[in-house]
Amino acid sequence: MNKDTKPTIMMGMMMCISHLLAISLVLPFKDYYQDPKANPDDPSLLFLYLGFMLLVTGILLLVFKYGLDKGLKYILYFMFGMIIFTVLQLPLAFLLWYSGAGPLSGDLGALAAIVITVVLMAVYAVKKVWYLTNVIGILIAGGSMAILGVNFSILPIFLFLIALAIYDYIAVYKTKHMLTLAEGIIPMGVPILLSVPKTGVKLKPGHIPKVKLTEKKSSGKVEKAPERDAMYMGLGDIILPGLLVISAIAFLPMHATLGKWGAGIVAFSTLSGILVSYIGLAWLVMKGKPQAGLPFLNTGAICGYIVGYILIFQNLSLGMNFSW
Repeated sequence: MNKDTKPTIMMGMMMCISHLLAISLVLPFKDYYQDPKANPDDPSLLFLYLGFMLLVTGILLLVFKYGLDKGLKYILYFMFGMIIFTVLQLPLAFLLWYSGAGPLSGDLGALAAIVITVVLMAVYAVKKVWYLTNVIGILIAGGSMAILGVNFSILPIFLFLIALAIYDYIAVYKTKHMLTLAEGIIPMGVPILLSVPKTGVKLKPGHIPKVKLTEKKSSGKVEKAPERDAMYMGLGDIILPGLLVISAIAFLPMHATLGKWGAGIVAFSTLSGILVSYIGLAWLVMKGKPQAGLPFLNTGAICGYIVGYILIFQNLSLGMNFSW
């Protein structure tokens, strides 16, 4: 086993854990965080999210260009803390209910979630060890997948993943502004990456990955990015393709013979497609070729979903509702 194999396997395992966490949250989140007034089949709202993402990206690029990023780290800390609180609140409330807390379980669950979130983020702010970063990243990824996945059905997610794969390709390979954005955010030390050190490497607290992501030509010579001391994956590369896994569980109908297990099998097929595409992506990265993740991972999710849906439901509608 070479120095790249172990971190590749561990990263794949953390992706699976993030998805399993999101799957475990589908039922409570569907009851508490699904907007009853919104139409989950209408893709327009999801594309408003895409427009908002583009707007935020543009603002961040201007912020980094003109050195106005002071305090941005704390805004991101607060946003991530809110997601972690959301992930923890309901499970803790249910646990307290079954422990006999009765009507107070909701308030006590919220209080416990606040305490755990504040302690977790405070410890992280002081001691940014890579494994703590991963714990926070998994909570953020799982919670984000569950919140978005239970609010949008198959058709909007399909269109969203296709649009994001195209956007990521352009942003990484053509305009390259995604690399500029990463090189601005990563040094802040906010938990936006999962990381696994390579064999024999010890990542120190406060470690910042080498963020020279591009190759530059200088005096006729190609200046390559330094070899990475760990494997890294952005949370977006986990969250976005995983939306299709969660949407499949939340919105596919009951199977005639398999019941809700039919949707579960399709979700598992979708996750399998993500993992297969991840293996291909990791193989290219291990060869020293940084890649845009979403063209691979979103394609894997879509292909895995299509295969699973056709095998289980045996029709070509793909569970999409065009009546919106």
